[in-house]
This record gives sequence, C-alpha cells and structure tokens, in this order.
Amino acid sequence: MIEPKLFYRELDALLSKIDKGEEPTKLLTSVLKEIVSSCVKDLHISGGKLYQEQGDQFVLVKDLKFQKESSSHPILDSNQEAIKLLLQHGSYIYDNPEVQIIPDLRTQKETTLAGFYVGEETFWILIFELNPGWERVEIEVCLNIIRSILNDRISSQSLKENLTQAAKIQKSLLPRKVPKFSDYQIAAKTLPAKMVGGDFYDFFSFDPDLLGLVIGDASGHDLPAALVARDVVMGLRVGYEKQMKLVHVLENLNRVIYRNRTKGFTSLFLAELEKDGSLFYVNAGHPPPILFLRENIEKLDVGGTVIGAVPEVQFKRGFAYLNPGDSLLLYTDGLLERRGLDNLDSGIQHLFQVVYKNKDRSAEEILESVFSFEKDKKLQDDSTLVIIKRIEKENSH
Repeated sequence: MIEPKLFYRELDALLSKIDKGEEPTKLLTSVLKEIVSSCVKDLHISGGKLYQEQGDQFVLVKDLKFQKESSSHPILDSNQEAIKLLLQHGSYIYDNPEVQIIPDLRTQKETTLAGFYVGEETFWILIFELNPGWERVEIEVCLNIIRSILNDRISSQSLKENLTQAAKIQKSLLPRKVPKFSDYQIAAKTLPAKMVGGDFYDFFSFDPDLLGLVIGDASGHDLPAALVARDVVMGLRVGYEKQMKLVHVLENLNRVIYRNRTKGFTSLFLAELEKDGSLFYVNAGHPPPILFLRENIEKLDVGGTVIGAVPEVQFKRGFAYLNPGDSLLLYTDGLLERRGLDNLDSGIQHLFQVVYKNKDRSAEEILESVFSFEKDKKLQDDSTLVIIKRIEKENSH
C-alpha cells in the first residue's frame, strides 16, 4: 500500500523539477508522461491520455498509447454519462463495462480505466489505463493527491500571471515624474503592502495657471483592483480632454464604473489647483486630505460618496486656499492604518507631528520623513502620499 504523505512529497518534488511556469496544457503533458513512466510499479499504470475542454467536447492533446485499444479516441463528448460522473466526483474508476469513457475500447471487460479532471475556468481530463493488481482505495487516494497538487500549480501560475499583469497596469498609471507648477513643490510616493495594490495618483496639466490632480484607492486586490484604477484614471483623462467641470467629470465617471460593477468601486479626491493658491475639489468618499496651515490643519471632506457604488450620485464642490508656506497632504488610508495605532485619528495626529516638525523643509524631504517614520511600522494596506507645498518667496530687501 502506498503511504499517502510519502507519495505526496515525492510527487511534489517531481513536479517542482518539471514545473517551469509553463501554461497548463504543457505542464499537464509533462505530468502525464511522468506519471505513466514513473508510477507503473506503484499504481499499475500502463498508458495515459490528456484531453482539453473545447466547447461541449474534450479534445485529445496528448496520447500515451493504451495497451489494449482500437483507436486514438480524439474526442470525448461532455454529455456522456462517464464524463458527467468524472466531473461530479473529481476522479473516477471505470471498472463497470456499462459505463465506458472511451466507448470503442477493445476488451473493455479486461481493461480498467481511471481518470480525474483539473482546472477552474477550463477543464483538462487525464485518463489512465490500469493493469491487473490495482487497489481501489490506493488508486482513489493517489489520483486525488495528484489532482490536488496540479490544481494548486495551475492556480498559482494563474495568480502569478494576474499579479504580473496587474503590476504592469498599476505602474503604467503612475506618472513617471511629478510636474513642475508655478511656485509649488510637489512630491509623491506609493508603497504597496503586497506586490500589487489599488492605490493610484495622477496629474492633469491644463495650462500654466491650472493643475489637476487626483488620488484614489480602488476596492479589491491584485488584478481586479488594478483594473478599477485603470478605468478610473482613463475616465478622468477623457473627461478632462472634453474640458468638463469637476462635478460633471465625476458624475459621468460614476455611471461608467457602476455599469461595470464586477470591477468594484473606488474612493478618490479630485482637485484643480490654481496658480494663486485657490483649490477647487471634490472628495468622493476618500480619506480627507489635510491642508497644513501654520498652526492648524483643515480637512478637505466636501464631495459625496465613492465612485461606482450606486448608479446615480450628486457631488458638491469644495474650496480651500494655500498660502505661501502651507502644505497639502493627499494620502490613502493605508498610510494611517499602521500596527500600534488605535484609529485613523491617531494616525493623523502622528502624521501632523512629523509634518509639523519638518514644515520648513522641501516637499520631497517632508515626504521622505513621513515614509521614514513609517518604515518600522508594518503596513496593513497600500500607502500613498502626495505633498504639495506652496513656496514662501524670500523678501527681496
């Protein structure tokens, strides 16, 4: 009798050698060869076939010939009883001649087949010929172990591909560098808690006297979050190309994102900064940015709800003013949700202390001071910070 844990370790080690990140069909083809060639003595396997789902059929993609057969059996019908039993149970031993997965197999009474399927969106079926001497419990246990490991490998590979794609999307959304605008210093940084997050920021240049800016946090994780962020940023860019007003841009964007609800929703803060210090903004369910005045702070919270949660929403426009020496901090909540702090208010207080201590330094130096302060705190979520500081002009005499 094969010892299951030992079999698992041996098979896992075997798959580690042959799994080079290949797409599922190539991986399963290699696995089929290894199972047939290396497990003959243990599992009494003498041949195998790999089928891939295509519509209502399973098409043969690899054939390691059975000892007793009349043809290569290139197609299996998804509606036949044998396939339904396999998909129902995950694995199945065909030792009843009345239930044949390969109908024209010669000497079916003398030949036993066993199989299992793997996959989530697309299914693959592996069928094996069993020689005399096989034991039911042993075959069932081993086939399910193989199936479990293969599903893990396929899921892991799919996840890696999604993460890679999401990372590329997220990177493409972030500006390569911050813009130069009048007498303002601008610094920005995002730090994902994992490989990919849903945070984003962007800048929109209208003319020398006006700068648009946005910071947001898309719901979800990995690829879904990256897709939401992409749709939002692209929607904003299109809206501004049409020279739409703040409120109209967001109300139209909300309808677009809501119609594609499977991708989730996002909070964001959208603003237009004028050269003279006037700031017009809409806060769509985002943690309120903080305007650091000389001895106080002002939270920018006028706006409405998040983007994409309901079909129709109305936003209000807020106003603030940056005097020379003032700094505006736009952030995502991950920056404040640090281990060791009780709540967001505690996080804001700590943030205020760091910024106030460094208020006479440049925007870039303030930003680095904040993230340096954070480096020993384990981040629970993605953290993004954008700092806009209006420079105090030196007295000319």
